Amino acid sequence: MIVIPQAAVVRLQDKSLVYRVQPDSTATEVTVMTTDAGNGKDVIVIAGLSVGDRIVTVGANNVQDGQRVLFPAEAKKED
Repeated sequence: MIVIPQAAVVRLQDKSLVYRVQPDSTATEVTVMTTDAGNGKDVIVIAGLSVGDRIVTVGANNVQDGQRVLFPAEAKKED
């Protein structure tokens, strides 16, 4: 079972999307099927992601497909 924060899920019309981060640090839009985790802050991913996938969890609504993203540890290294 994969549990992710609700904030990582972008809802567009009838689709639920997350942004998976590729090895080159670009975001790729992935359609997922989710169900409520029952705690008000997380969702359970039924289909669309695999264990070990890295996803955008903060600011997902501001990400575009193909955009380069940085994780906090990577952002500090560039400063």
